[in-house]
Amino acid sequence: MRTLRYVELHEAKILIAGARALGAAAAAHLGAAGAGYLAVADGASDDGFNRAEILAARLALLQPDLHAEPYPVAVEEANALAIATGHDALLDATGSDEAGRLLARTGAELGLSVVHIFHSTVLATRPGSTACIGCAQVEADAFPKGNISVPVGNASVAAGEPQPMRAAERSLWAGLIGAVAATDLEAALREPPSEAVLRTVSLPPAIESRTVARDPESAVCASVPEGVR
Repeated sequence: MRTLRYVELHEAKILIAGARALGAAAAAHLGAAGAGYLAVADGASDDGFNRAEILAARLALLQPDLHAEPYPVAVEEANALAIATGHDALLDATGSDEAGRLLARTGAELGLSVVHIFHSTVLATRPGSTACIGCAQVEADAFPKGNISVPVGNASVAAGEPQPMRAAERSLWAGLIGAVAATDLEAALREPPSEAVLRTVSLPPAIESRTVARDPESAVCASVPEGVR
């Protein structure tokens, strides 16, 4: 059993995987809340500029006291452990099943809490101890399908009919997701989760929370050696 380490946000080193809208929103909230160090990993580029480097530069401008470190690479099997080592918590904003499970296994190996942002949900975990993203994915309805353009509740739309988000709604929704993820990550630093909590965020602003049961046979938990729990 690994010894738990309690860390204040301003002292913590946090790795964020994924620098698109939701990862950027979570990073901005963490910076505003007083984070001292954020590493951002993303291998993709926009208009020829690496996303991790762009986000790190923006964070440094917004929060001069924040040290923002870019890792201009995708988190993959070959580098996940090396990139995550030395951090106190992981935030998965990749939106990828494969990358999410990889970060969960890495978190379990290093004894770190992992907060996942996946579509309109935030999942706070301590892989190997609580349920993980693999356990949540066993439940068919755990994660809504689609991408950032998820449906928004609207009384003028027929029941069951989706309505794409407008730009302002997308920004508000991403900000809410980022705030929830940042809050859950800060709480996990102070006290690692004793159970996995899944929060679904929707518009008009609403957050629905539920716990996720650990499934020892899930793709992640089944691969975690007993000694690291």
